[in-house]
Amino acid sequence: MNICVFGSGIEYIDDSYKEAGYKLGRWIAEHGHTLIFGAGSTGVMGAVAEGAYRAGGRTIGILPEKLNETSTPFEHLNKKIVTKTMHERKQLMESLADIFVICPGGFGTFEEIAEVISLKRLGYFNTPIIFLNMNGYYDKLFEMFDVLVNEKFGANDVLSMFEIVSTPEEVLELIKKLSK
Repeated sequence: MNICVFGSGIEYIDDSYKEAGYKLGRWIAEHGHTLIFGAGSTGVMGAVAEGAYRAGGRTIGILPEKLNETSTPFEHLNKKIVTKTMHERKQLMESLADIFVICPGGFGTFEEIAEVISLKRLGYFNTPIIFLNMNGYYDKLFEMFDVLVNEKFGANDVLSMFEIVSTPEEVLELIKKLSK
């Protein structure tokens, strides 16, 4: 199974987020899954990749040309794919994913959240989406989703298009359930 993980690539975040990412990556590898991600070597994403790599897992990093020129991709990728644009990068990640796991992240992650929920809502795919809401990171976002629905800017079904868990272990249990 291809598990696409979104999350922060920022190095100076609290270590608890990186530790959770490492556990997630290790589990992905230990269960024979492939990590699909944005090829980052730092932050949550670097930790997920490191966990997968250390456990002997397969990693596919996808990044646009501009980031390939200006950042340092994870050095132990099994496959590195460079796209022309961010849009092409996201399209490829979406087409390869069997499950999306959204870890805490910044504006890039928020863009990915909006895109995968919108595409799922429009019926472009039915890929499961799991939020790792550790430390209540996404609580305010979920409150905003409730406002969006209550004010009729979105249908109630939007809130059922994703699952919310708060620990890497819960992510793993949910993935096991979804992959049966």
